[in-house]
Amino acid sequence: MSCRAETEEVYKGFTIYIDENPDVYRGGFEFCISNGTEIQEQGITADAELALSMAQKWVDEHLVITHTS
Repeated sequence: MSCRAETEEVYKGFTIYIDENPDVYRGGFEFCISNGTEIQEQGITADAELALSMAQKWVDEHLVITHTS
């Protein structure tokens, strides 16, 4: 999976890319989270809203872990 984007959003310093999954058999949407220099997380979900929600949740959880360690 690459960080291609139909939709791009910056959330708490991370860039979230969301695009249709190019796999015609699986379908859905893929998301990719970048800190500007490297991919931090990526995944595939059923729809674009869920992809954004999952990506934002990952960022929120990651920031909590980062600030408490």
